[in-house]
Amino acid sequence: MKCLCILVGAILVLAACDTTDYARQATPAPQPKVREYVPGEFIITAAPSVSTDQIRQIYVELGVMEVRDLGSNRFLLRLAHDPGLERLRSDGIRSGKITAVQPNYLYRMQ
Repeated sequence: MKCLCILVGAILVLAACDTTDYARQATPAPQPKVREYVPGEFIITAAPSVSTDQIRQIYVELGVMEVRDLGSNRFLLRLAHDPGLERLRSDGIRSGKITAVQPNYLYRMQ
């Protein structure tokens, strides 16, 4: 009987000493924010018959590194410094040759 009491006591002491934080285990660690677009790259939709040279001229003061024709009046614009989407949209629409601007979004396979 004495052995049984000691055994039960030891089990209770060991159970009380369990330092596992079950609440922390149940909550997954936050994942680092992954960029959703390529910085400094934009997809430009232009009016019909607009050339890469015309797009380069519209954005020349923003440090154009590359203008690539993607077909269907869409172009990839790479800039040395990203001035922000709103600046690109306003400059493009003001020119009368650009109909839409969006970031070059990254797509990932699930």
